[in-house]
Amino acid sequence: MAENETQQPSVAEQNELEKARQLQRFRALRDAAVALFGPAGKRTPHGALVLEELERFAGTRRLINEVDNHNATDVYRTARKHGRCDMIQALYDLIDWKEN
Repeated sequence: MAENETQQPSVAEQNELEKARQLQRFRALRDAAVALFGPAGKRTPHGALVLEELERFAGTRRLINEVDNHNATDVYRTARKHGRCDMIQALYDLIDWKEN
């Protein structure tokens, strides 16, 4: 083996590097969301307005069961509405996230 060959990091080292990179990215996202919307219970005026509109758009305040013209469940519209609600919840989870 030549001395100038570089040794590749082990799988464990690669995993630790990736974990640190992802954690840093998540911290930056959380900080940006808190700066925009404000922390839980202390929303910024614009953040409260945007979150309220997103909740209204997503329909998070009522039962999620879209029906078609025949009063049967419209699976595609219901799934899309669930996806919107999941996005709102993910945003709240991001704002409220704290490291242990």
